[in-house]
Amino acid sequence: MFMPWVHYEVYDVKCFNNIFHHISDAGFSCNGGYNILFAHNTLYQTGLNSSLVSLGLARRARSVDKDLCREYIDSGAWGTWYLDRSDSDGAPIPNKNIFVYNNIFSNSIDSATSGGHFSVGGALSATAFNAVCPRPAYTDDNVQFKGNIIWNGNSDKSLGLIPGAGCGPENPTCNQTQLFGDNTINVAEPEFVGASFADFHPKPAGTIFTIAKPVPIPAFSWTGLPPRPSEPAGNISNSILVDRDSNKRNPNQPISGAFIISTSSVSQNVSEDVSLLQNYPNPVHDVTTIFFHLRSRSEVTLEIYDILGGKISSLIKATLDEGDHSALWNVSGIQSGKYFYRLATGHETMTKQMTIVK
Repeated sequence: MFMPWVHYEVYDVKCFNNIFHHISDAGFSCNGGYNILFAHNTLYQTGLNSSLVSLGLARRARSVDKDLCREYIDSGAWGTWYLDRSDSDGAPIPNKNIFVYNNIFSNSIDSATSGGHFSVGGALSATAFNAVCPRPAYTDDNVQFKGNIIWNGNSDKSLGLIPGAGCGPENPTCNQTQLFGDNTINVAEPEFVGASFADFHPKPAGTIFTIAKPVPIPAFSWTGLPPRPSEPAGNISNSILVDRDSNKRNPNQPISGAFIISTSSVSQNVSEDVSLLQNYPNPVHDVTTIFFHLRSRSEVTLEIYDILGGKISSLIKATLDEGDHSALWNVSGIQSGKYFYRLATGHETMTKQMTIVK
């Protein structure tokens, strides 16, 4: 910890316009954060071994330098001067102002979370005698979930709010009634252009446009912090002006998720006949997959080129049927750097770039 950032674990973080998919742990997690925004993201098959969103307390133990710890605590920091023997001896660090707005969480019935939709820890009052921290320490102080589309496998999946945990009935900003009222929870499965080939644009006239209840995102405030030492104010604006494709968002007509329209208006790799998607993973360490979609039966050539235009590999040269397709490329023996993959049909030629990092 460094002065004056000695209270919360992290401040002023904004996570937006991202795609997260196939993650075993929670898609979003925060322990000990202040003014944290998760907004306009699309999450697909996340939280498989836990929940969609996990909020808890952080724990701050003492470093080896006892004198420095005491100096920080005397200046107003949260923590402990004692050399902690276990997590229970550490000072609990709460959350404040965690906003989860206008995201899409989509898990198929065979990839539903093992727990409920949310995991929100309860308040902690009992702390070690040497801990300097808020008492009680809350995980859900002004936590807000609004405008999210949640489809978690089936309608029987619970919110995950157990008695004594956070977001209980006494919390004015996050409780069971509010969560069902301000979000669309297991009403209908979000429809994407092509989730199987990693195209998470909303399907034209699909459920993302018809069931969502997105809302404008309010600004943060920089209040409620301890009086000393005083953290410099961060960026309290939560305005997200463009979507993942750099299309301008209308703040008065928001749409949940990373995209506002069904196709990219800036991509040169989507046409009426074929779509070429970004390879995954990228950067590439060992093996990557290239995804593409054909809207009619076509002769296809898929080749890899180096940055000078030299052909490195030919992955596909065949006639393929309409539908989703993919090709694996093993980069063993290929040097680190930037490469291009080119998809050619009888009517189209499309190119995207990838990066190899060894």
